[in-house]
Amino acid sequence: MVRRHGVSYRHHRRSVWVGGGEIFIPLLIYIFGFSQHQAQGTSLAILLPPIGLLAALYYHNAGYVNFTVAVCWRWASSLALFGSHRK
Repeated sequence: MVRRHGVSYRHHRRSVWVGGGEIFIPLLIYIFGFSQHQAQGTSLAILLPPIGLLAALYYHNAGYVNFTVAVCWRWASSLALFGSHRK
């Protein structure tokens, strides 16, 4: 009984995870006319806030987030990205 439930759970979990790459991105490409890169970027922009934010909040609630380092690192990487694209 437990094994059957585990197999059913894994199948359901895989179908949910596969949905973004095998359903959502082709939908954006073929139905909405996005390029592949636009579809991938849009998919990441949709998924990142709920996944990244919730994961960060979980670690913050457990006391594992150093916001000083995180903010400094974010600013430094933004400045480096901006500097690398200047002509």
